[in-house]
Amino acid sequence: MKLDKKILNVDSNFIRKLREGDRNSFAQLVTHFSGKICHTCKKMNLSYDDAQEICQDVFLKLWEGREQLDEEGALSGYIFTMAKNNILKQYRKRAYTTVLEKYWKIHAPKSSPSSEEYFESKELEKYSGAFIERLPEKQKEILKLRINDQLTNDEIALQLKLSKRTVENQMYRALKKLKTFIST
Repeated sequence: MKLDKKILNVDSNFIRKLREGDRNSFAQLVTHFSGKICHTCKKMNLSYDDAQEICQDVFLKLWEGREQLDEEGALSGYIFTMAKNNILKQYRKRAYTTVLEKYWKIHAPKSSPSSEEYFESKELEKYSGAFIERLPEKQKEILKLRINDQLTNDEIALQLKLSKRTVENQMYRALKKLKTFIST
């Protein structure tokens, strides 16, 4: 569907139809400007998905705010200003994500617990009361360090002056006992 030159010049009749919720006029507007917005996004090195998201956001905001459109205003300028603002927002989001990733690469603990270890510690926390007290002393101490202090196996080994393998074995045995305890 192509717009004629009269509509491209943004006449007040077209904007009035938009303000009244004329879906055909809106569809013409989307058809005309979406390709241009996507092309602008592509020139700015945004992905296809980002360009589509920006287009949808621009036209959604335009539709939702259609009743406030100025009949004498430059609609194309308004549309491209919204697109520009969304493109800038996307760049800020990218920059923030990049900075955050770099920060965590530098400041993240060298040996963070895996998701399996995290799940195990949360599961242990849930049933820890009576169960932990029945464990042998070393297993009890290791589990308390894992649960209360959220230490990794390496950190526990260092603190207790044990090998990492010993800590892993004690954790394995304690978890095995926990599974037995839970199933009974």
